[in-house]
Amino acid sequence: MRLAPMRKKPLLKRFLQEIREDVCTIEDVTEFFESPQGAQVFGAEKAKELVEHAHEVKAKGGKWCFCPACAAGVKILDNASWLDRKMLLLTCKKSPAGRCA
Repeated sequence: MRLAPMRKKPLLKRFLQEIREDVCTIEDVTEFFESPQGAQVFGAEKAKELVEHAHEVKAKGGKWCFCPACAAGVKILDNASWLDRKMLLLTCKKSPAGRCA
């Protein structure tokens, strides 16, 4: 099922908002890794390694969590304007003059 561009725009907006809410800052994940819950989830040694890595990431100017999910979310957010334009191009119907109708 193809959605009209006017219906896709709100969906993209909600998708991007959800990602903004889910991507963790480096401070948030460091705090979690240092917590008893972090040690419980990852084990004490792994949590300690993750804390060290988080400090390295922050020292290099990193602002976001380095896990694959957050890294992908940041990449999507970095390209949000491109996604918005691409969505419009993919969903518009070309007129005989080659423009979106």
